[in-house]
Amino acid sequence: MIDKVLETKIKRTKDFLDLWAKFHSLYKSALSKPSIPKEDEELFLHTKEVLSPRYRQLIGVVKAELGKAAHGQDVILELLGMESMQALSDTAMERVQKQWKDSVAVLNSVLEDLENKKRQIDKISPLSYLIKKITGKI
Repeated sequence: MIDKVLETKIKRTKDFLDLWAKFHSLYKSALSKPSIPKEDEELFLHTKEVLSPRYRQLIGVVKAELGKAAHGQDVILELLGMESMQALSDTAMERVQKQWKDSVAVLNSVLEDLENKKRQIDKISPLSYLIKKITGKI
């Protein structure tokens, strides 16, 4: 049985996590250099530009799965809004790192829940699934 909505949620979550990891790698790399090469800065800014709308799309798709954790995901938008990562104090950078780890943990938890739902759906017959979906038990 294929649930296209669930498949979309899984794909968007995976895609966002991949891009979020790339963004993290870029800013960590930028912080380790005394000056940022122009091409690195352009790649960082481009990735940042791409992330923001994708994050909003992701939240629209997996909002129910995020539940109470949704308010904590504003850290993603906060990190995307930072203009100068190099100007951050060590304390602020530690906070950013913790927030990044927390956001990855929440998104991985959402992805795991979605994949568990998919495995459950894969185990049931199409007719049984349709009945459960109609009655609201899925």
